[in-house]
Amino acid sequence: TRAAPIRSPPAPRPKRLRYTQYPWGVLFCELVIHIERTLDSMKCGGVGPSAPATDEVHELVAKVAGDAAAKAEVEANAIKAIEYTAQVVAGMNYFVKCECGKDQHLHLRIYRALDGTVTLASHKLTEKDTPLSYF
Repeated sequence: TRAAPIRSPPAPRPKRLRYTQYPWGVLFCELVIHIERTLDSMKCGGVGPSAPATDEVHELVAKVAGDAAAKAEVEANAIKAIEYTAQVVAGMNYFVKCECGKDQHLHLRIYRALDGTVTLASHKLTEKDTPLSYF
């Protein structure tokens, strides 16, 4: 009869560390949760949530104000950006809500190409309480 081979006991499994055991781990976990929530709320290629106009948006509006005023038949110096939203395309589309009178607003779609050129892609005159959306 043969003797059974001698087997060594299985090696102990390494202890699993949790990120939350360390101060940096807690921050890491919070960051991951924040990123997951942000990505869940975004659509790829979709229009993001609207936000108050920034200095960059004011500069874009200033570049296309003359063209927008001519097309919409309003005064160029009366166009003031209020809020905007952006869409990533082969470049960037900016949808900007602008004041151009007491009860009228002008919605502009401004396209900024990858090389930095800025053009007015579209516009529409709306009432004051019309929400900003894709057009």
